[in-house]
Amino acid sequence: MNNETTPFIPYENNPFEISDRVIVVALDDKKNIRHIQQLKDYIQKPSIQIAMNSHGASLLDVLTKENYLTLNQAGEPGLKFICTNNPQGDATKLLGSIAEAIIVQECNNNPEFNRDMARHARGSSEMSEIPDGYIAIATGSYQTKLHHKNHYNPNDTQRDIIWVDKDDAALQLDSVSYSNNKNSVKPAGLQIKASYDYRNVLRNIEKYAYPVVYFDMSNDWDYLNVAIRNINKNGMGNAIKLVKPDGVLQYIKDRLSHYHQIIVALLKGECSMKQLIEEANYTNDSALGSVLDNAAPDSGDKIILPVEKDWLEEARERMRESNQRLAESLFK
Repeated sequence: MNNETTPFIPYENNPFEISDRVIVVALDDKKNIRHIQQLKDYIQKPSIQIAMNSHGASLLDVLTKENYLTLNQAGEPGLKFICTNNPQGDATKLLGSIAEAIIVQECNNNPEFNRDMARHARGSSEMSEIPDGYIAIATGSYQTKLHHKNHYNPNDTQRDIIWVDKDDAALQLDSVSYSNNKNSVKPAGLQIKASYDYRNVLRNIEKYAYPVVYFDMSNDWDYLNVAIRNINKNGMGNAIKLVKPDGVLQYIKDRLSHYHQIIVALLKGECSMKQLIEEANYTNDSALGSVLDNAAPDSGDKIILPVEKDWLEEARERMRESNQRLAESLFK
């Protein structure tokens, strides 16, 4: 019996729990169990072994294609990355470049997502089939440097993602113009951010003239959205646009979370690149190829900070050209 002084508490001492019998299993190529983790623990945080099994191959694929892997003098693969004794922060810096690559990947393999991202990039309120004729590329991507060099611009502070015509890569997808002056139309683009603290993005948000895609790794997207609304309400400049996450962006965010966990473990020395390759079964995946075949050669100790990578490469190229001109002038 209950009375007013001892009210009944529904479902007291009966919290929801996922059964211990439900597990996540990683298998080897012969279907033998390699790693086991209870689902309730996996949901909270995957074990590093299962994270490497589930997401290691795709992470290695991106790192290889974006020239972030190298071989040391002993022929062992590693990250081209300078650590600052802050593995969490260092991994987050690399996450931004990875996020750009994944958006490009999804756009070029998912027409609906491509249309949606291009809609935001164009400043349009309606979906269109026009982006079907365009390829998404990242302005600072190593892949862009190799295959679309005229659009390669790692120092572009406004656009991380652009779209180029499938038939004529010199042409870009334009924004939607609401004026009669067609010459005023600017090319479409997106700014991509990934952070565990929205204040890191908010700090420079007023500089961006293009819509921002923010991967809120600490689930603080709403905080950034409120802050932007206040800026737009009180500001005198162009309105800042923040792209609202959809199902695909949430899926990308989940991938980034796994990648971040793996990269932090690498930087902390909790696992090695060799272990990651083994756990990911990377060398047996013909669709991805081999890290050892595609990793960039390096001196062994020289590693490059992600945000400085392309600038340093270009500086070296300019230095080589300058030295060559000097040598030629001496032997004239």
